Amino acid sequence: GGAEPRAAISTKGVHWITTNATNGDEKVYRSTDGVHWKGVTRPGGQTSPTTDVDVVVMPSGRVLTSELDFAGINFITHYSDDQGKTWVQSQGTTYADTDRQWFAVGPRVGDEPGPRVYLLFHNLLSGTANHNMFVATSKDGGQTFGAPLPVAVPPQQDYLDLQCADSGGPSNIFVDQRTGK
Repeated sequence: GGAEPRAAISTKGVHWITTNATNGDEKVYRSTDGVHWKGVTRPGGQTSPTTDVDVVVMPSGRVLTSELDFAGINFITHYSDDQGKTWVQSQGTTYADTDRQWFAVGPRVGDEPGPRVYLLFHNLLSGTANHNMFVATSKDGGQTFGAPLPVAVPPQQDYLDLQCADSGGPSNIFVDQRTGK
């Protein structure tokens, strides 16, 4: 029943997969050996789930997972600090008109409360007229995300290249763990 699953592995070797159940709801699985898998408590909060999901694991073991909800065309995002037994909904990821999210975890910066988490996505419906990719940043390990910033500005070539297709932009985001860039 799943489509477009995503996987992540913690620094302690715990494997995570997020995908969709047969009814479309996000389903998260956990494995300590990468062979035997067990479903964890469903994050919830979906109205009209889609196939777009992502999952990352922070050095602390915190798991962050997200599914695109087509009812608001926004991301319902949750984090768990207890290996998926309970989930808390993140704040600041339910921007309207969003599509296909990707997460990347960076290092903690200064005295910020958690590692930085970056959310990359593109605009869906308005993208037919003015397509762009956006990054929203969390400075508290995925609890809250700030306002999204565009990655390209007209008339730069990267912006012009994004106008070729509504999802023709990048398909992932990475952070250099040494520099935070």
